[in-house]
Amino acid sequence: MDPEDKKIDPNSREIGRFWEQKACDFLHSLGYDILETNWTGSRGEIDIITKKDELIVFVEVKYRKSSIFAAPEMAVNQKKRTILIQCANEYLNQIQFAVESRFDIISISENAEKLNHIEGAFYV
Repeated sequence: MDPEDKKIDPNSREIGRFWEQKACDFLHSLGYDILETNWTGSRGEIDIITKKDELIVFVEVKYRKSSIFAAPEMAVNQKKRTILIQCANEYLNQIQFAVESRFDIISISENAEKLNHIEGAFYV
């Protein structure tokens, strides 16, 4: 099944883009250079690709209306991590640079007062 065939609530997509932009603004304020947003590879999408110093950082943004049952970052399960790693490898092969990289998560819940930036959330 093509991912585009899935029925996605347009409001959900708008909310996701809104929080991804907030995450970009937040990362930029910390000195990260935003290289790509919503980069799509053959296996999926990476929300944000940034660079800080000589480090490429792949960022997954997770928003949930409520974090009563589980924190938003808990949605980045092993299956999602595997897809992100495959996408990151594809991106790195495209730019043809051997660089150090890391995977971060920016977790947002509606009742939170700020973005939760989890550096080095998982590794290859």
